[in-house]
Amino acid sequence: MLKKDRVNLKRNSSVFFMGFLAISMLGFMFFLSSNFLMKEKIPILNTALAKEESVSGNGLITIDSWVYDEKKNEMEVTLITKDLKTIDEDIRFEAFQRNGETSNIEARKVFEEDGIYVLKLFGLSKEFQQVALDVIKVSQNEFANEKETKEENQENKEILSTLYSDQRKVKHQSIKVKTNDEYAMYLADVLIAQTEKEMEEAENLERKEQKKQNELENAIASNQDEMIYETAEEKAETESIINGYKMKIEDSKQLVADLNAKKEILKDKKEKLELRKRELDLSI
Repeated sequence: MLKKDRVNLKRNSSVFFMGFLAISMLGFMFFLSSNFLMKEKIPILNTALAKEESVSGNGLITIDSWVYDEKKNEMEVTLITKDLKTIDEDIRFEAFQRNGETSNIEARKVFEEDGIYVLKLFGLSKEFQQVALDVIKVSQNEFANEKETKEENQENKEILSTLYSDQRKVKHQSIKVKTNDEYAMYLADVLIAQTEKEMEEAENLERKEQKKQNELENAIASNQDEMIYETAEEKAETESIINGYKMKIEDSKQLVADLNAKKEILKDKKEKLELRKRELDLSI
């Protein structure tokens, strides 16, 4: 009986050891594979489309579109900007790709008008992971002489913003070669859509201000009714509150007047853009 127990104990120990070894090997293999996956797993880095972003200074920039043509292995990026540069400054672009290591790719400006830029990006790896696009403001050194201003090292460069596109998020689409008139037509559509959006925002804000004025008028009427039953001291305090409401109403009315003026400007802008679009349509 004792001999049988020893055999069973030995057999159980062997089974336990083999099980422990198998679990250890599986754990080790999982550890190696998880490390590999963790190294390959890159966080998504992708700047949102149609979202206005503030940049260095008072400028604004929006990505209207960012598409990747897999067959041509190139990208087209359309940017809408406001107040990025002055007459003495220029905007340039530099692009980089991430594909195991970081490397430069060509960023070529194919169209520019009214702060809208269309860029083509070339030299992409077929297995690119992410693309970074630097928006750079370039100005000449005001103390440099005429000869020095022609040299690149006399330029002052400032990166205003870095925009990103991720392979997992970028829109895949065929990129059509366009003439200048076709680009102008496309950008007229972009500007019309942008103008309509600004008009809608102005109208929404005007409605909010009108509602605010009505609420303040009701609050004034309510306080005036309360004054009938108040003491002289309470009436003075209520009168002060009413005057505060009246000042807010005047401020709101001024804002509504400014919004109406802005809407007229935007309406005129839209009409001119639509006229230009009709003219371009005839020339294409």
